[in-house]
Amino acid sequence: MVAGSADAGAAGPAARYQGRVIVEEIVAGLREVIRRHRVTYAEYRGALHFLTQTVEQNELPLLSDVLLEAVVDEAEHPVAEGTDTNVEGPFYVAGAPLLDADGGTPVLPMRPEEPGDRLLFTGAVRSTAGPMVSSRRRARRSSR
Repeated sequence: MVAGSADAGAAGPAARYQGRVIVEEIVAGLREVIRRHRVTYAEYRGALHFLTQTVEQNELPLLSDVLLEAVVDEAEHPVAEGTDTNVEGPFYVAGAPLLDADGGTPVLPMRPEEPGDRLLFTGAVRSTAGPMVSSRRRARRSSR
């Protein structure tokens, strides 16, 4: 399965092997769950129908994120220094424009027709040692 993926050509043999092993173990795990819970054919078909609808509605990435991404994040970062990693953020985007507040609090832009009140976020960015990180240093990091 992995060998035919779009990324398979870019990955080296070791990465393709690792991907194949992971997929094989996922399948083995699913088979064990089916056996342990004595899943009926109707239950199996119901699960396939759910997954088919998820794919047809282009929601498989979202379902995967909800069910699995937090565990992948834990596995990739078992010990994180500073803020805990989070699948919801931070949403760093290289080259994103900085909000200039002219010394005040930056305000996120709203579309003219967008209803509601502006939401204000405040806080401090601190190093892992505790002191606040200067705004100049944050701006330099954000522009990478």
